[in-house]
Amino acid sequence: MDTKQVILELRTQKGMSQDELAVQTVKQYKEKTKSKIKVIFNVFKEEAERLYKQLLG
Repeated sequence: MDTKQVILELRTQKGMSQDELAVQTVKQYKEKTKSKIKVIFNVFKEEAERLYKQLLG
């Protein structure tokens, strides 16, 4: 499954924020491909940083 398919699958889920979509897309891609890539989420506000840390738990 390629990245576009993963993103399309996640977009069909209701109530998902853009932040949740970003994190879930990366998690699902890494799980399905067994990729060891390192992903860095670049955020500009402390509130966004807290949210991403929570989502990445």
